[in-house]
Amino acid sequence: MERFDPPSVPPWVGRATIDSHVRPDEARCWLVMQPRKAIGLYEGVLRNWPRHRVRDRGLHQARLAVACAAAGELDRAHAEGRRALAITRTTRSSGAARELKRLGVALSAA
Repeated sequence: MERFDPPSVPPWVGRATIDSHVRPDEARCWLVMQPRKAIGLYEGVLRNWPRHRVRDRGLHQARLAVACAAAGELDRAHAEGRRALAITRTTRSSGAARELKRLGVALSAA
C-alpha cells in the first residue's frame, strides 16, 4: 500500500493535543448530556491548560461555571463565573462572553 505524505502540514496540526483539543470538546459534549461529568472534565482541562493561553482558559472557565449551574451547584457556578469574568475582561473573548451570558440566564432561572 502506498503511503501519503502531504507536502506541507497545516500550522495548527503541531498544536493539537489530547489536552488542548480533545478533552475540551469532550467536556463540552458532556455539558449537554451530564453536567456533573463535565465539571470533572473541565477541572482537568483547566488544571492542564498552558498558562500562556489565557483567552481559551477564560472560555473553559466560563463553561465550567455553566456546568456547575446546570448541575445545581449554584454557589460554585457564581465563583467560577467570577473567575471567568476576570479573564474575559482582560482578553475580550467573545466566546467566553457568550458563555457568561448563558450562565447569567441559567442562574436567573434557578
